[in-house]
Amino acid sequence: MNQQSLVEQARELISDAETGKAIDLVEAFLKKDKRYKILYREAVRLSYQYNKVKRDEEKAVISFDNAKLSYNQVSDSLLNLLDYIENDNLQPEALTSRPAAWQSVYQSHRLLFLLGLPTLVLSVIVLVLVFKNPWAANDGGNGTVTAQKNECIVSFPESTLNILLLPFFRPGGDPIQVEGLILERLEDMSQRLRLDTKVELCREFKPDVLLNYPDADVIGRRNKAGMVIWGRAEKGRDVNVIKTRYKYLGKTDTLQFARLKWQGEKQIASDKVLSIITSEGELTEDIEAAVLMALGLFADQTGNKEAALTAFENAAVKDSSAVLMKNMMLADAYLARSEPQKALASLDTLLATHPDYWLGLNNRAILRMDAGDNLGAIEDLSAALEKRPTDPDMLLARGTAFEESEQLYPAKADFEKFVETNPERAAEVQQKLETTNLKIKRLENVVKQTDAKPSRNLTRRDLITAADASRQLGDTRQTERIVTKGLELSPDNPKLIAIQVENLLKEKKTDEARKVLKSAFNRGVTKREIARHSPIVQRFMERE
Repeated sequence: MNQQSLVEQARELISDAETGKAIDLVEAFLKKDKRYKILYREAVRLSYQYNKVKRDEEKAVISFDNAKLSYNQVSDSLLNLLDYIENDNLQPEALTSRPAAWQSVYQSHRLLFLLGLPTLVLSVIVLVLVFKNPWAANDGGNGTVTAQKNECIVSFPESTLNILLLPFFRPGGDPIQVEGLILERLEDMSQRLRLDTKVELCREFKPDVLLNYPDADVIGRRNKAGMVIWGRAEKGRDVNVIKTRYKYLGKTDTLQFARLKWQGEKQIASDKVLSIITSEGELTEDIEAAVLMALGLFADQTGNKEAALTAFENAAVKDSSAVLMKNMMLADAYLARSEPQKALASLDTLLATHPDYWLGLNNRAILRMDAGDNLGAIEDLSAALEKRPTDPDMLLARGTAFEESEQLYPAKADFEKFVETNPERAAEVQQKLETTNLKIKRLENVVKQTDAKPSRNLTRRDLITAADASRQLGDTRQTERIVTKGLELSPDNPKLIAIQVENLLKEKKTDEARKVLKSAFNRGVTKREIARHSPIVQRFMERE
């Protein structure tokens, strides 16, 4: 794996909420080459920090908010590390000289350190109070960056809709004119979206490296900008390569999205949750798409939802992280406008690129349940639960989807796990559990009575009744056995065919289900006859 491929894969993993895998990938890459000794040491530190937070979370010794904050800090540090790798900065000031210098001073003046520690602590507190401002920190010991920060001064009106544009870094010194075009497109699209924005280009800024996110944050906040945009431009073999970075300078570095919850029959509630999607990123799209994405985020976070919707609808993106942000934003906007089908379509597009993104899976599952597609909801929730196996709301939703689709054994298992992992919420499923257990007991007796009869005495009615009881229990193997016997006696019975097809769909054997239906139709059994015995099969035939 080459350097650029590593950086791209790691960034994609971070946007997919797979920070642990990204750290492992980076650590393995850096370990192979001694040149990366300092960067490798940072990767090891991040691995330890990430795994410690994970262990603390599993032991419930850290709150959800604090865990999120810690994970975000690890992600930010990892993104900085990827910047160092991408720019061949093998000895970044932030990771090298300071620890070694302090260590040597301490060894030679240990007594002074011990005697002067209280004074030192007090001095540090005073310095923090005196110099506490957003542009005095985060320098990483790099005097060049500090000078560049001080060079960039623009005059913005008193508004929260200020966008600061920085000249792009050109690693090859290529005279690629990109800032003027971006400035023009920002102003033009802001007018079209009716955004009251002011865009300024900091012409004095002369980057000699690709600016990282913390330094861009410092420059943006110093100039009272609401968003800062910068990037990298270089000539490729056949086409110019432009990477546009953006950072929204709001109160949080992590965006909030609606998390849907199933409340009952045709009832959906939503909470706002912090997502792994951050308010900063890098786009390899063309300039128009990149500008629309940046303005869409800006409009959304400053409360102009209609402008945000228009921007995201028109942004033709292909970049993985851009697809994630665009479609989560669109889904949220469509839900707010009570357009669930459009929200579903956005989530379909999102999950085609990010199939493991738990929040997208959760929301699509709830919308599928509301539309009556319980099998689709179960599939989504099962995938999401692989990421968050004890999530109470997803366990409750999947248990309900199993119950709604008449699969009582797995429904019971989810309800019991919900109680086991969240005893304080046991009352929420108590009635469901009692009702489910009563149904299971009754249906098991039906199957037992049929199994107790000699095969020669079994009638078609016996087998249909037992097959239907087994179907409701959700025991697909047992259902297949009973249905097979029934079809031997009555091969064209529409109810047995419906039970067989539904059973195959529950086992995700879609092609076999199609073959069974086609064979039945060829023998003269009608769709209508089959559909009236199973809503699941009816829905499947309507989609085919």
